[in-house]
Amino acid sequence: MAATDRYRQHHNELDALFNKVVHQLHNPVGDKWAHDTTRLLSEFTARLSTHLSVEDNTLYPNLLASGHADLVRMATHYKAEMGNLYGSYMDFWKRWRSAAQLQKDTGDFLKEARAIFSTLRARIEREDRELYPLADRVLH
Repeated sequence: MAATDRYRQHHNELDALFNKVVHQLHNPVGDKWAHDTTRLLSEFTARLSTHLSVEDNTLYPNLLASGHADLVRMATHYKAEMGNLYGSYMDFWKRWRSAAQLQKDTGDFLKEARAIFSTLRARIEREDRELYPLADRVLH
């Protein structure tokens, strides 16, 4: 078992939720759409928060304690970057967690949702492509 298997599984779960959210953004009409969207956003937010908590409390301390210069440098950068990104996501979530707000400002919501989810997805893909392979080699 690789050191990052647990976190990769979390990424797979988040990716499935990404796909649901993105699909939901294609037909923004009506009360049901707004309620379904807020439910999906709640589910995504809970899953993302759990994943980041586990990473922050287990993975990143191990990476930073590895003594491997490249891994420590990369982990430090990723940890700082995610803190800022998570803050931006939580600001987004606070603005758009109500179905009424989604219906009131659908255009703004769609614009912000597409931007934040694109940024989050790119970040997760970079972790999978860059950070996790190095962590697996070093921490084996």
